[in-house]
Amino acid sequence: MFKSKVSALCWLEFLQHAIESVHAEEPVSIEREELLSQLLAWRHLAEQAPPPSSNVSPVPSATSYSTANCDSWQEQPLVTSYPSKPSLSDTGHCLHPSEPLRSTVSTPRGSLPGSPNSSIRGKITVSTCIDVGPETVYRLVEQVRDSTQLSHKLSRVALSVVASSLRDILPPLATPHLDTILSHLQGPLPVPESIIEETYDAQRLRVIFAEMNSCKEDSQQRSWMLHEDESTILDYIQELTSILLFVRCPRTPFPLYNDNTLTSEALSQYSMIFPLLARTPSPLPTNITNSDASVSRHVMSRDKYHDVVSLTQYYQMETRWSIRQVLLQTFGAMCSLDVAVVRLLLNSVLPMELARDMRSNCRNVTCLTYTTLLLTMIFSMGEPMPITHSDHLGIDFVSFLLELVENPPDTDVEEQISDLVLNLVISYNLQFTITAENTVVKALAQISVAKTFTEKILLLLNREEDPVRIFDHQPVPPHSVLKLFVDIFTNERTSTLFYTNDTKVLIDIIVRQLTDLSPGDTRRQQYLELCRVVMRNSSYGDHQHRRDDICKCFTLIFCEESEKSVSDQQLVRNISNEFPQFFKK
Repeated sequence: MFKSKVSALCWLEFLQHAIESVHAEEPVSIEREELLSQLLAWRHLAEQAPPPSSNVSPVPSATSYSTANCDSWQEQPLVTSYPSKPSLSDTGHCLHPSEPLRSTVSTPRGSLPGSPNSSIRGKITVSTCIDVGPETVYRLVEQVRDSTQLSHKLSRVALSVVASSLRDILPPLATPHLDTILSHLQGPLPVPESIIEETYDAQRLRVIFAEMNSCKEDSQQRSWMLHEDESTILDYIQELTSILLFVRCPRTPFPLYNDNTLTSEALSQYSMIFPLLARTPSPLPTNITNSDASVSRHVMSRDKYHDVVSLTQYYQMETRWSIRQVLLQTFGAMCSLDVAVVRLLLNSVLPMELARDMRSNCRNVTCLTYTTLLLTMIFSMGEPMPITHSDHLGIDFVSFLLELVENPPDTDVEEQISDLVLNLVISYNLQFTITAENTVVKALAQISVAKTFTEKILLLLNREEDPVRIFDHQPVPPHSVLKLFVDIFTNERTSTLFYTNDTKVLIDIIVRQLTDLSPGDTRRQQYLELCRVVMRNSSYGDHQHRRDDICKCFTLIFCEESEKSVSDQQLVRNISNEFPQFFKK
């Protein structure tokens, strides 16, 4: 047996781990307490010792070693075994945190110095992990998620709490590494490119997409219905949704991504469909859920989103509602993760399929709810749909939606369809920039009464809510409700759908907004434009409601000296010149 001195830091670190191991021993005994007291006494002596000398004798390569005299404490034999471990002779001293090596000291507890009970089993391990980079930290987060089923975000929080606690408990030798871990956790921590394909979620997504593509290509699936495979297909799709899912909004059957992307206005609008959760298939339990969104985006975007396109084609082929329903959930999760998916679905066959489903199942509340919500998401970015969609999503379809708003099906016991369909109309209207080509305005011009429709959108405007601003994707579309009002009052025929009292309420809202909104706010210019079209195409000249207040608002805007006010001032000047009978008396 060879003997050698070790540094005070190594001795202190060994004692700390020994104390922790003894603390964990069950059951409590007199021998354990005596051993613990001895270890605490040694640690106290070690903490009072002078700084360790840099000239520590190298430890020869051997199977065991023991400590000699260590400055201020009495010599105690320490027998340490190295079964199948590298010897310390490779380093010659206690490792420093900056050295890219791993040192492990494993000691049978029965051979601790002064131990009265040599039968205590277990090992005390002292490990110094040196290379703590983003990849290592990300792997630690994945391990926490794998063991706890927490979301990626909550797993980072859990790991941060553990690292912070260990920083206060472990010796100073471990502090630099724990600080490095904490610094990575407190930052963005993007998934390293070198391991993104190795993550559990990426591997499962590839497998599921491959299986779903096989279902689409299977000629039997297209020729007759195989009820035997329904449960398997449902399991795959539900697992897919559970991986894509980041946060499930408790007030919508759709698994919406809610990492600062689901607005409070959208939440309030979807609150009426909470009862549907009782009938919504729960996601397949899996050992990893709520994945890192960047991993899901990476896998979805492969081969120019080929897998997403394949799913839309499969939806078109599939006739079983149970499968189509969970596919709609999956599409909703995809839209929440990536704006490119929203554009892709808009230009796919899916909007036409959803419109066909709505018209074929106009009394099926569940079907109407799912299809309406997904269509609202698809149109929520305000991008124009392909001209090929006009046959299925033209004036007849909008008229069908307006009829549902006014007269929802009698099966709608929760009274939610009217609001959901209204949101779809508002979202659909975002794509039109020229009033003369606006399909919504053309459909409204064909009806004489829209009492429910006008009341509901007036209520939304008064609350300053945008029910279709579901995600924080870029670019940000205009305020959907405000745009709809401008479009309606731009047309003289559709402006007559509002009663006089409704028009007065609208003017009250305009005055309030012009008073409250600051220079540079794009909404102020929209409200000024709305004020102009209301004066132009309604019966404002008959009552001139709050004319003086409007004049005061215009005067205040004229007096502003900010460069941000120039465009608003020009619009106010144009309005004053167009209607001198109201402002130049």
